[in-house]
Amino acid sequence: MAPTVCKLCLLHSADKKNSHIIPKFLCKGLFEMSKPKHPILINRQGKRRKIQDTHKENYILCTRCEKRIAVLETYFARSIEEIHNYKKYPEKFSLFRLGIQDYIQCNGIQPTLFKLFIYYNIHCNYFTRR
Repeated sequence: MAPTVCKLCLLHSADKKNSHIIPKFLCKGLFEMSKPKHPILINRQGKRRKIQDTHKENYILCTRCEKRIAVLETYFARSIEEIHNYKKYPEKFSLFRLGIQDYIQCNGIQPTLFKLFIYYNIHCNYFTRR
């Protein structure tokens, strides 16, 4: 398939290959507790195939947008990695209870950046061919 226009900026040629549809860091621990410990792709005929990584697609983004998104993903990858050790970072995370549910609040994450991250992921999933 020949490159098309970037699905994000709509200005430049979508020249990037192997763009993750869901950021890799979000799926990193997804299969740690399961057997098998890797994703499985099941085609329409029911045939199963082991895959090493989360779904990727070609020609969704241009190089410029891919670099911008990489900065955003790195920011959240570091924040989410730290949440697993929230007790070590009391300045970054607060614990509180609402009713019977306990919550971890991320103190340092800017809401606007979080919205941008979520909206980008929804946008990217919309353009997937699967």
